[in-house]
Amino acid sequence: MSRIQVDNATEELTAAMTQLRETLRGIPTNSGKFKRLYERARLATGDLLVGVTDVAPKVRPE
Repeated sequence: MSRIQVDNATEELTAAMTQLRETLRGIPTNSGKFKRLYERARLATGDLLVGVTDVAPKVRPE
């Protein structure tokens, strides 16, 4: 994986999470199960994004 691919992946992931957050506005998400699942997915995605961002400087250019 090249540095450009890592940058693209982080940008796409950030854009997807932003779009999801904006899409969920106005939708009643107060049901306990949905809110728990959304929060777990949001936190896991954040962890993944931080991990990929931390690794990015160590990726060798192709």
